[in-house]
Amino acid sequence: MLLYHASPVDGLTELSPDKCFGGNIYLATRKEDCCAYLANPIKIFCEKNNIPSPTPCWKWAVNDRDKTTNTPILLEWWEGAFEELYKGVPSNYYVIELDETTTCSKDDSNKLRKYYTCNKLTKIKRVIKVPDIYKELLRLEKAGKIKLCRFHSLTPEHKELIKKFVNSSYKDNSNVKELITFCDAKLSFYKD
Repeated sequence: MLLYHASPVDGLTELSPDKCFGGNIYLATRKEDCCAYLANPIKIFCEKNNIPSPTPCWKWAVNDRDKTTNTPILLEWWEGAFEELYKGVPSNYYVIELDETTTCSKDDSNKLRKYYTCNKLTKIKRVIKVPDIYKELLRLEKAGKIKLCRFHSLTPEHKELIKKFVNSSYKDNSNVKELITFCDAKLSFYKD
């Protein structure tokens, strides 16, 4: 079985859990289930605004899932965010083969998503280059593999998901300067 990990970091030959959030490598059974993590929006924002960003692996996204079709829904946090953050930005899908040499476990915490986690160094089988994340998202949307929920179409539930995440970022990560700068500049209207 092939598993996918998305990362903007080039040239990897193996995935290391100590470089991943929470000490686990997250792997998806389908590319579209990890496409939200092709980019590091905070790092992109900091680079475009000449703000030092010492945290290279700080990737997060607030997403949802269509309850009927199980299609991933990527939420646009502010008007034009998809294009602003991802247009012209390259990235990678790293492909792992799940076999007897790979020590991964199935993550059953969410019945709608099929993920595996791995806490050991994991060899990469193949790299799929993504020259432009924005074009990749539009391609996946056109193919019906993901839904892009633009800012003006966010439901009250989606806005609440984003608001909850932003407020927990302020509360739990106030020491991560680039995250707070990003939230202040782009997401402060969600702040309590």
